[in-house]
Amino acid sequence: ACLSNVAWGRYQGVYLNQSQGLTSNGALRAMGLAAKFLATPLWGAGADYMGDPVLPLLLSVVLITLLFDFYRWPSVVGAFGPLLVLKVVRSACNGVNTLVDIVTLRTIEFKEAAGYGSQRLWTGIAWGLGSMFVGRFIDRFGYNAIFYWTYLFSALVVVLLIFRPASLRKGPASLGAALPMNGKADGAGGGKRQSLTQLLRAYGAMSAGRPAIRRFLLVMMIYGVAMSLVESVLFLQMERDFGR
Repeated sequence: ACLSNVAWGRYQGVYLNQSQGLTSNGALRAMGLAAKFLATPLWGAGADYMGDPVLPLLLSVVLITLLFDFYRWPSVVGAFGPLLVLKVVRSACNGVNTLVDIVTLRTIEFKEAAGYGSQRLWTGIAWGLGSMFVGRFIDRFGYNAIFYWTYLFSALVVVLLIFRPASLRKGPASLGAALPMNGKADGAGGGKRQSLTQLLRAYGAMSAGRPAIRRFLLVMMIYGVAMSLVESVLFLQMERDFGR
């Protein structure tokens, strides 16, 4: 999953800089992140409601891969309006990172020797090596390498999810019992599955009633803004100063 995202995640700023200025690039980045901010809780709530994170993950991977091809259309990347619409819609459809985390935790849940940190280590290795290889492929084959790389690894993600381990094949009923029922955190109270709206309200009430969570979310927001500036602007600056 990390390899499927690294090409676009690392080089989209440089790719879009061919047709858009720095101001437009920044606006696209901001609107895309805003769409993720609003839509990601919906993907998480959908996984909770269905009781199976694999199905929403499959849907998200397929949607963002199909929409990704529009970035190759000159009529889209050459005009800010269509590009903005594409950026917002595709970002809203992208719940992959959150859903992959959920699937990862489900996979290692009953394995004492498997920790979440070791899984994230492989993500870091994939991002670092993937960035290097995609850069080499772009130098050799041009920006089409971004798209072929993404299609290849997105297809592999779909294959891995289809042939997933038996531990991830539990039906919604077995997982639904662990969801909060009727607004109660302990799952007691009638056994009725909550709607998406109820789940989102419960998450909002949880954060509103716990100052520590609000402080944590504020820190994450500031950190995300700072990292976004580095990831977006740094590579444009490097291209300007060192590009051929």
